[in-house]
Amino acid sequence: MAGDLITRRRFLKGTCGSVAGVALAGCRGASLANTASVDKDDAKGMLTGFVVADAHFGWDKPDVQPPVEVIRAMMGRILRRFPDLDLFIDAGDAHHGHAPDQNRGEWTDVIANGCGKVPFFYVAGNHDIMNFGHGDAELRCNRMGSAPCRPYYSFDLKGIHFLSLPELMDVCIVTRETLEWASLDLEANRGKTTVILSHNSIANTTLPGLDPGYRELANSEEVYDLINRYPNVLAWMHGHNHTWEIVPKSGKLYVSCGRIGGFDPPYPGWFGRGHLGGMYFEAAPDRFTVRGYSATEACFFDEIEHYSHLTKSISGPTSYDPGAPAAFSYGIGGALDGQRMRAANHYAGESVQRQIFLSGCSGGVLNENADIQKYACRSLAGKLLPALGLHPYKNKNDHSKPAWEWLDPGIRLNPLDNPKQDRVLTSPHTQAGRVAYYRCAPGRRYFAAIDAEAEGGGQSLKLECQVHDNEGNLLSALPVAEWQIGPGRRRYEANFDVPAISGTPTIYSDPTSDRTIQLMICATICPNAEPIVVRHFGFTLAGASETTEDAAIIVDGAEFRRDGSLGEAECAVLPVPGLPGSHTLFEARAGGCGRVTWLIRHEGIKWQVRNATVQTTQKGMLVGPMRNTFCPKNEIVIAPLFRPAGPYVSRTRNIDRFSVRFPTDDDSSLVVGIEKLLGPGEIFVQSKARPSSVSGTSRWEHVDGLLRIEVDVAGEKRIIFGT
Repeated sequence: MAGDLITRRRFLKGTCGSVAGVALAGCRGASLANTASVDKDDAKGMLTGFVVADAHFGWDKPDVQPPVEVIRAMMGRILRRFPDLDLFIDAGDAHHGHAPDQNRGEWTDVIANGCGKVPFFYVAGNHDIMNFGHGDAELRCNRMGSAPCRPYYSFDLKGIHFLSLPELMDVCIVTRETLEWASLDLEANRGKTTVILSHNSIANTTLPGLDPGYRELANSEEVYDLINRYPNVLAWMHGHNHTWEIVPKSGKLYVSCGRIGGFDPPYPGWFGRGHLGGMYFEAAPDRFTVRGYSATEACFFDEIEHYSHLTKSISGPTSYDPGAPAAFSYGIGGALDGQRMRAANHYAGESVQRQIFLSGCSGGVLNENADIQKYACRSLAGKLLPALGLHPYKNKNDHSKPAWEWLDPGIRLNPLDNPKQDRVLTSPHTQAGRVAYYRCAPGRRYFAAIDAEAEGGGQSLKLECQVHDNEGNLLSALPVAEWQIGPGRRRYEANFDVPAISGTPTIYSDPTSDRTIQLMICATICPNAEPIVVRHFGFTLAGASETTEDAAIIVDGAEFRRDGSLGEAECAVLPVPGLPGSHTLFEARAGGCGRVTWLIRHEGIKWQVRNATVQTTQKGMLVGPMRNTFCPKNEIVIAPLFRPAGPYVSRTRNIDRFSVRFPTDDDSSLVVGIEKLLGPGEIFVQSKARPSSVSGTSRWEHVDGLLRIEVDVAGEKRIIFGT
C-alpha cells in the first residue's frame, strides 16, 4: 500500500506554527479529530502527573535503601495527596543491580500496580536494562512496564505528548537507534507540547553527582541539539541522580526527579536530603509547571524553608486539550532490512485508528560508537568505552600502567604485562551482544571493518562474527577472517554471511516467538608487545549505500510501502486499517543503506491494560495472557484513559485470561468471562452504584465505590445494575 510522502516543509505546513515567546509550546487544536473516546469535561482544566524514580528494590544496603514498606507508605501518601492524577511515571532503576525476580515483583506490587486506575508509564533505568548477564534485560523491562516493542515509545494524553527516551545498551548514551526513532516521533508531533522522560541527565543541566561520566550522557551535545530543534519540547525529566532539581535552560525545564528509594542526594544544601518523594507537574492551557514533592513531609518542597527553588513554570500556550484522543506510539529506529519484531498490545478501544510513519536513514553503519568518539569516565571504574567491549580492561599485575588510552577519536591499546595475551575488542560488549544487540535478520551479508595502526606491524588480527539468540545461546560462529597487521594505518575488511537459523526456533521461523537473533563482531589482536591504535570498528549491511530506498513495513503479512528515496528529514504516512490484535508481527524492508525508521501510532485508545496483553472485541475486550508474571498476586490492572460514565473492571488477581463485555443500552450488565484461573481469583470493579446481583459467585462486597468479587471457577460472571 503506497503512502504520501511528506517533506519537512509540507509537514510543518500541516501543523500549528510557532507563536513568539521564549517558553512557547505547541498550539492547541493540533490533534486529529475523533474525540469520541475521550472525556471533554475536565473539571481541573489541566493535565496532572507525578514522576518517581530510583526505587532500587532489592538493594542489599539497609543503611541507604528504605525498606519495602516505607516505599509503600510513601506511595500511599503521594496517591492520597493527588487522588485525580492523569498519569503516573517511574523514571527508572525500579530494582537494583542483579536483583532477583522477587524484587521486580515488589516493584510491580508497590509502584506499577500501586497506582491502580491511574495510567502508568515506566522508563527503564540503568540498573534495570544493563543487567545483560541474566538474559534479555530489554525484553524483561518491556514485560515489567507493559511496553509493546522497545523501551522507547511515546504517548498522548489530553493533547500533551510524552516521549520515553531511555539509555539502552550503556548507562551514559542514548543510542543512535533511539535518537533516530525520537527524531521521527518529534517531527510527527511538532504541534504538541512535549515532555521527554529519561533516566540520565544531559550535561550542563542538572548536577551529575560525584560521577559526571556516569550520571550524564556521553552524547549530551547530540541529544541537546536534537531537542532544541523543537520549541514545543518543554521538559526533560529524569532520575538516576537522586536529587530534586529544576533547571531552566533555553526555554525548557531540566528536572531531576528525586528518589522514592536508594541513596540520599550526595550534595549538602537544598537538594532533598532526608526526603523520599518525586516531582508533580501540571500542563494547563497557558503554562507548564513542575513542583517538587516530599512524601516524607507530605507537602510540596516549596512549603519547606529554603526550598522555594523547587517550583518552576514556563508560561505560554500549550496543546492541552481534554477532548484530544489518547494515543500510543512505538517502533524501531534504523530497523534493518528483514528485521522482525513482535509487539505486544496493551491498549484497547473500539475506535482506534492506526498510522505508520516512515523516515529514512543515512549511512549503513549499524553499530554504536563505530568511530570511537564517545567516551565516559567513572570515579570508581576509570575510563570507559560506551557501547564497546575490551578485554582485558586492565593490566593484571600492574594497574598503574594503563592497558589502553583515549585518543579522541580512537583508542591506543598499550602493551600488557603478558605480551602473548590476546586483546579482544567487541561491538557491542559481550554481555549485551549475547542477548540484546545488534538485532539482525538471517540470510543477509554483513560487512565489518577495523582501522588498525601499528608502527612495526606483524601482529595477528582476527575478525569474527557471532550470532546469538536473546537467551544467550550461540547460534552461529561464522568463519574467521585473519591478517598480519602491516606498518602504518590500514583498514581490514571482511564479509560475513549470516545463515538461516535452523534447529532453534526464532521469530524468523515462528511468528509467535519472542526469540530474536543478534550480531556481535569480535576483533582479536596478538601479540601485544607494541601499541596498536584503533580508530574505527564498525559493520554494515554489505553493499549498503548512503540513503534509504523503497522502504516498507509488513504488518501481519500486509505490506505498507513507500517507493523511491526517503531522507532523514522526510516522513511517509500510511494508514493501517483494522484494529490491533493481542500481538502484531512487524518486518522492515529497505534498500539502499538497508535501514528504515518506523513508528506506528494507535490513536483513540480508551483503556490501558498493564501486565497482560489485550485486544478489542465487538462489545468489549479480551485480556491476557499475563506478560508481567513477577508479582505473586498475578494482578492485571486496567486504567481508563478517559472518564467512564459507568462501572468498569479495574483490576483482577489470579486470572490469566478473561473477556469483558461492557454495558449497552439494551443490557446494563457488565459481563466478565473467565477463561483461565491461576488460583483463587478476584475481580475489582469501579462502580458508584451497588449491583443488584452478581451471577457465578455468591461472595462479593461493595465498599466505597469498589466492588470486589471472589471467583473459584472459570465461566461467565454477570454483574447486573438496576432492576
